[in-house]
Amino acid sequence: MSKKALVIGMEAELCTWIYEQLAGKRNDNEALQELLEGLKGLKEMEYGSLILSRDEQDTLHEGMEEKIQSGALMIDKVNRSVSYGQDLIQLTPKEFDILCLLASNKGKIYSKEQIYSNVWKEAYTYDDSNIMAHIRKLRKKIEPDPTHPIFILTIWGVGYKFINPVHLP
Repeated sequence: MSKKALVIGMEAELCTWIYEQLAGKRNDNEALQELLEGLKGLKEMEYGSLILSRDEQDTLHEGMEEKIQSGALMIDKVNRSVSYGQDLIQLTPKEFDILCLLASNKGKIYSKEQIYSNVWKEAYTYDDSNIMAHIRKLRKKIEPDPTHPIFILTIWGVGYKFINPVHLP
């Protein structure tokens, strides 16, 4: 079995901060629980080091879709790439993050506030035009006809959602 190990040096304060950020969240991921136990051991000086390893099974990504396909549109989350058919589509990091958020949650409607807080990872500052501009640019890049979108739909007065189109181009 091929394994890759990652060793990260960190100060005790950073270890404590990471532990506190993760410990407060409900999670059922076994790998995350193992990471929490390791951070706790470092924090309490039971361990001198913590080695993170990854193999082909990669339990840290368990349950997480690495690729999302919708018709000819392919989103590769691991390599942060998007293609439509054989054409590679160049997205900005924020456009990619918005697309991943919506595509990973097909059918779920996200308000502009939810998109902002999920992608920018900070409190929403009323700036609807920013989100609308990103969606407009994203549609120009991924939609066969941006004036009649088939992937990212606007739910007027609510937000946006990603769907699998019924009639694929």
